[in-house]
Amino acid sequence: MLGVTSKFWGCGKKGPKARYFCRFSRHSQFNNGAYVKMTMSTALIESVSDEALSRAATVIKCLGHPLRLRLLDALEGGEKTVSDLQEQLNLPQATVSQQLSTLRGRGVVECRRSGANMLYWIIEPKVSKILNCIREYDI
Repeated sequence: MLGVTSKFWGCGKKGPKARYFCRFSRHSQFNNGAYVKMTMSTALIESVSDEALSRAATVIKCLGHPLRLRLLDALEGGEKTVSDLQEQLNLPQATVSQQLSTLRGRGVVECRRSGANMLYWIIEPKVSKILNCIREYDI
């Protein structure tokens, strides 16, 4: 098996209005004497507004709980009552309601009353893409 030594350099600012600009150089030397240099330059999210980044961070933080991800996965099929979700996920009513309240407070789901029941559904369009990404890459 070949051993590898690597070194990384650089991260700085590019211009007064730009966000961060990073340039990474990786020098790798294998123990058989082969030498490789790779360089990558990227401007970090210059085209996305601060408002959009803030919204994305809020949604991503909100999705950082396994029960909330399970609830959203169940809600992908359409609106459901708390009882439906409770039965489908085999969770206590209080847990389902608490997690739905968090999702609602962050603008990920919305609800409406139908008789004695509250119906919930997903309103954040990026949720299905995030769930598909998790399914596809089995993170």
